[in-house]
Amino acid sequence: MGCPAYSDDGGSPPAVSGPGVRLNRTTLRVTEGAAASISYNVRLNADPGAATSVAAYTQLSVTGVTLSSDNSTFVPGSTGLTLNFTPGSSGNWNTNQTVYVKVAADNNSDARNIELIHEFAGRIAREARLWLRAVESANDCEGYELTSDLDFDTNDDGSVTSADAALAWGAGAGWTPIGDVSNAYDAVFRGHGHTISNLFINSSGVANVGLFGAIGDTMPASPAWACPTPV
Repeated sequence: MGCPAYSDDGGSPPAVSGPGVRLNRTTLRVTEGAAASISYNVRLNADPGAATSVAAYTQLSVTGVTLSSDNSTFVPGSTGLTLNFTPGSSGNWNTNQTVYVKVAADNNSDARNIELIHEFAGRIAREARLWLRAVESANDCEGYELTSDLDFDTNDDGSVTSADAALAWGAGAGWTPIGDVSNAYDAVFRGHGHTISNLFINSSGVANVGLFGAIGDTMPASPAWACPTPV
């Protein structure tokens, strides 16, 4: 395991039905104070039938986030970044509009999770939630990643026994769960398509055992940051 290196989830747009907002990403990792912007695209999922707009903004309590497009800019405290869409075969409703994101340095080492809100047709478009993970440095470690498959049946005989090296972990207790009730895991765990097999834990009388012992609630439930990933 090591520190993951990524800038965003790179995922496909979320599935929606009927008119709504469609994003090409659901998470972005942003370095605070960086000179360059990071971006994502916005379009509508269906012809709106009339000229309409999408407003992108953050909660008023959030500071230091600037959103901009080719013709509009949002800073905290303003009404939002406005993206205008037109209907019909000659309209731009299904054309991507790019939003550029910057986060100012906040003079502390803590990473922040910031939700970007998208409002369409007078409602908050919950199908178009986007989370910013704002970090102090592009090299900040966000948690753990799997760099290969992990199999506790080390001699490949079909079961975890005293012949397996994994049984010796923790004086026979096996795997130590990541996080516990007094120190919940609040970071990234990325599997990169690898698998964990024959997980062995021998901790009778201990609650909350598993790959993770306890997961905190400060990380957003998004595709890039949901835990656990590689099972």
